[in-house]
Amino acid sequence: MLTDLVQFVVQLVMSLAVLFIALDMVGGWGAMWDSLPQERAGFFNAAEGISVSFWLVYVVVIILSYNGGTWGLAQRFVSVEKPRDAQKAASLSAILYLLYPIVIFVPAWAAPLLMPEHFDPATLQPVEGFDLDQTYILVTQKILSALAPGLIGLLVCSMFAATMSMIDSDINALAAVFTKDFYQRNFRPEIDDRALFRAGMTITAIFGIAVLVTAIVISQSPGMNKVFDLTVKLFGGLLSPIAIPLMLGMIWKRPTARGAILSFIGGVITYFVMIQFTDRFEIYTGMEILVALVIYFGEGYLTRRSEEKEAEVTALFERIRDPS
Repeated sequence: MLTDLVQFVVQLVMSLAVLFIALDMVGGWGAMWDSLPQERAGFFNAAEGISVSFWLVYVVVIILSYNGGTWGLAQRFVSVEKPRDAQKAASLSAILYLLYPIVIFVPAWAAPLLMPEHFDPATLQPVEGFDLDQTYILVTQKILSALAPGLIGLLVCSMFAATMSMIDSDINALAAVFTKDFYQRNFRPEIDDRALFRAGMTITAIFGIAVLVTAIVISQSPGMNKVFDLTVKLFGGLLSPIAIPLMLGMIWKRPTARGAILSFIGGVITYFVMIQFTDRFEIYTGMEILVALVIYFGEGYLTRRSEEKEAEVTALFERIRDPS
């Protein structure tokens, strides 16, 4: 986490420099939008798949993710000393996630004006062969290279290191949960620490290979915006059915482990069925979320736990309400 902090400071300082220089080069905020096509200033763009319904569903997925659905981030909240510290960390994170993307987006929005060689002069659309996923790096390269040699390398290294750190955190969290809560709990409850450690190493390697294979598949996919499009599909498809029982189970006592498992299975099946019939994110992800919620809450209302399990759940909720 200390490494992440240093990486963030480096990125923030250099990204702010790129932001203000880019705005100065295009004549300021107002001049930038006056020079771009009018539709670029719209918050929604249904023609490109960014409609109101897309945003509504995507906001639900993001809320689930950054409030604990992404386990690598959840580790940050549970590793601090006091609940109040976790609240402060979450509040600061929310503010940064709200504002910092704008710092990154503005130079990319201004790219047609800063790099006209990559865009059609009449429509300001990217020319054939230009990869939009590289827009921000190319803009920063143009700006930082004019300031001092090596700055672009420093920025790219900090971004690469931050990405690797995030991947490391996610793989670590997934491997820990799978090793302790699935493998040990269901198959080898009496396993010793040394054997459990070896199992964790194996599971970590498997998840790491899966990440590499996924990255290679995405990089070899055709078309522009491939990283964004495929990441949104995978993110929305896998995160929601995982996060719903994980998060809602901490605020509602009625559901059981069976309901959590069934809601996950139902959500994933719905996702893979719906994606065969439509490529609209808000439809296949929205239906997946709806099915997972119906199964999760429906099972909670229809089933009852044993007295022993009920006492265990009640004790857990008392600890959540009063962690001291």
